[in-house]
Amino acid sequence: MSLIQERANAALATLERLQAVSGGEAGHAEAVKAAVLDLAARTELFPLDHYPVKPGTRGGFYRLIEAADRRNAIYVSVAAAASETDRRGNSPHRHVGWATIAGIKGEEFNAVYERIDDGSVPGQGTLRKRDEVTIRPGEAVYLPAGDYHHIELRGSEPSLHLHVYDLGVDSPEQGEQPVFLSPESNEYKTGVRPEALRYIAVPVVGPAELVELLRQHPVPILAVDEADTSILPPGTPAAVSVSSKDLSTVSAVVVDPSVPVVLVGGIEPVEIVAEHLARRGVRTLLRLPFA
Repeated sequence: MSLIQERANAALATLERLQAVSGGEAGHAEAVKAAVLDLAARTELFPLDHYPVKPGTRGGFYRLIEAADRRNAIYVSVAAAASETDRRGNSPHRHVGWATIAGIKGEEFNAVYERIDDGSVPGQGTLRKRDEVTIRPGEAVYLPAGDYHHIELRGSEPSLHLHVYDLGVDSPEQGEQPVFLSPESNEYKTGVRPEALRYIAVPVVGPAELVELLRQHPVPILAVDEADTSILPPGTPAAVSVSSKDLSTVSAVVVDPSVPVVLVGGIEPVEIVAEHLARRGVRTLLRLPFA
């Protein structure tokens, strides 16, 4: 079995465990953390070259698997090594429901906040820091609904972490959650989707891995926006042309949700098509390496 298929199977098993979780808040937290930690422990399934830092950024946020309704969404977050003079982070924000982060490689710093104002003034609020945690391999943090957090790049080596959410980060509901301008600010905005999450990244499959995958079963290959398909390995089945500007071309492609789909093309067009396929329930989306 290829690494791609092993990872897909492990991701699906984790999704099914999350869907089966029930119980009170404490029991829910422990069950979710256990499921996510078991997946994160399979470090061989997450080579860094499958999750490269996106060009022009310090990281990348990759969709691994989620239910078609965006529930129990599992992502892989990659961050470049930070320097003493460049420790960037995001703004304090909350998620629609619970969130869990588990370490695969390296470190991820999180500050956790509670909101202590009464919410009576739109666009204004007060956060109080409740905790700080650096998440390393074998460790996880669970954030209940309502908690705020922000992440900073502090590690001296690249890092990989699983981020798992009750509801996916690209959901309309998430876009309406408050985002504070900074940890010290009393001002927040809604309707803000960070540029880094404008579209969710797609894991990379190398040419040799694609050949191995094709030996096991047929895999649809989609060429997005007239992409150059000469980069495909010899003997690869012909790619189907689709357009990121006309998603009806993607809807017309017959896909089996359980079979990986490989995309060829520019970064943003591929991510647009991948998001559409994820809404159709396709579990494993891959792309050839960045040009």
